[in-house]
Amino acid sequence: MNITIKRGDPSRTIRFDGADGAPRVRVTAPGGQVLESPPGADITLTPALRIMRSERIKATFVGLKDPKPGTYRLESMPASPAISKVTVALQPPPARVSARVRGTAATRTLAYDVLRRPDQKVTFVEVAAAGKRTIGAVTGGRATLRFRPAPGTDRRRIEAQIELAGIGTETRTVAAFTPPSPRLGRPARVTVRRRATRLIVAWTRVRDAARYELMTTLSSGEQRITRVHQPGATIAMVPRSSGGRVTVSAVAPMRAGRPTTARFRATAPRMWKRFGPLRPYSTERVR
Repeated sequence: MNITIKRGDPSRTIRFDGADGAPRVRVTAPGGQVLESPPGADITLTPALRIMRSERIKATFVGLKDPKPGTYRLESMPASPAISKVTVALQPPPARVSARVRGTAATRTLAYDVLRRPDQKVTFVEVAAAGKRTIGAVTGGRATLRFRPAPGTDRRRIEAQIELAGIGTETRTVAAFTPPSPRLGRPARVTVRRRATRLIVAWTRVRDAARYELMTTLSSGEQRITRVHQPGATIAMVPRSSGGRVTVSAVAPMRAGRPTTARFRATAPRMWKRFGPLRPYSTERVR
């Protein structure tokens, strides 16, 4: 096939879809320059011409970048997979992607604005010191994506990985943020009230806490662990003759907080043992 370019025409891409694989093509420019597609899934290029083969999608792309006027001849090479479809697309406008991260809690919101372009896919990726994690993929428009970054102390960034027709074109850093701290806050205003053999424990809610762990320690040394999801708990079967302390900690996935301790007193005298220590033996003579 021949493509005629006039002065001032935009760049364009010609896609050759193959029936059994990516076709191999040869391009002859107006000045006689020849460029052939690579034998494998690869890219070959000059300042004005480029050919890229993708066996994954069984397609070959020929790019004419800022082409000079004249006629370009595109033809199939010997032993090339048969061409089933040819598509010509003018060069799309440059990619435009902007984004920012909202919020400071465990759940964040990525607000993005992406210029729509044909066959485009933009994947947003969270980049941390420990690795990368995909947040979501869009084709364009203005909207938000919610995500839960892993806790840490490093500075994170958001990358936009841009694809056109299944081919990666560029990667941009579009936002940065500080992740939630791995340490939760301490429960405040912890109080313990006794009601007979029960302890009524209350405290203020800790931000981002998924649950709370209580350690009850009696004066006898006995310990008991209680786990609840709300800021408040009732601990039963605590002898009235025993005092002690209750320690409350906030917990979340991959996060924990420092504990807060409150003490409680016994409300009944300690029970005497049936047999106490013997009195010292007296040597006084009985008259």
